[in-house]
Amino acid sequence: MSEPIIKFLQAARSAGIRVSVAESIDAYNALDLIGFDDRQTMKDSLSLLLAKTRDEKQLFEECFDLYFSRKNFTGGEANENASGGQQDQEQRGDAEAGEGQAEG
Repeated sequence: MSEPIIKFLQAARSAGIRVSVAESIDAYNALDLIGFDDRQTMKDSLSLLLAKTRDEKQLFEECFDLYFSRKNFTGGEANENASGGQQDQEQRGDAEAGEGQAEG
């Protein structure tokens, strides 16, 4: 299993949500299908799989929001640097294209 989901399941258990081994496997399989990109879909899917009572739903909401709000979970800095680098390349490409047009 990937480390982020393992640690989230540990956090959920620590928060008081009963998570069985079978539910852990189901959560991992669900995330394998949907990925980590769409936070709301991920939250909804895990909520359906893990939280069984009204109290657990509330605990799940709090736990999920705390755990998945961390930038270091998704490698926020690395992702920002990667996208920033891509934007820099695009801007340089646009500038170079503009320079070529200005000369011609």
